[in-house]
Amino acid sequence: TNCIKYSKQENAEININVETKKARVILEIKDNGIGIKKGEITKVFDKGFTGSNGRKDGKKSTGIGLYLCKKLCGKLGTEQICISGGEPLICNDIIELVKLITEMELKVSLNTNGWFLDKEKFRDLMEAGVACINLSIDSPNPEKHNKLRGLDGLFEKAMTDGKAVVIEAEDC
Repeated sequence: TNCIKYSKQENAEININVETKKARVILEIKDNGIGIKKGEITKVFDKGFTGSNGRKDGKKSTGIGLYLCKKLCGKLGTEQICISGGEPLICNDIIELVKLITEMELKVSLNTNGWFLDKEKFRDLMEAGVACINLSIDSPNPEKHNKLRGLDGLFEKAMTDGKAVVIEAEDC
């Protein structure tokens, strides 16, 4: 309900996707809500925690939603969390979020367009516990890829830094 309650009203967007792969069910929920304030990400699964962004507009919060999600993941036997949607590497607290998820004994994978992925960020993500990083390439044609992503030079940067990360991964 938070993704509805805290979405930007003019362009509210909530996408729910369910996919079955072999004996697994993948549930993906994406929204364009107000987000979580820097420094609060490590508390989002704590019972009773309500972020400061949610209280700005006078909305009432119980701080029970993500706590229940964490409990439900445990009951359902969830094994992995995939961080995706938008560009997760713009989140200042991404490393803390990964650590928080791995502390719950869940595998973490991450999807990125590669713009913010370099050797240092790769090392930090791996040390935090990321098991898999997926680099999104929408077209083998650089012009088409950049146009689809709306960012000039993204294809070239993703390919260059992607190769450097692959070499770095071999050393892990």
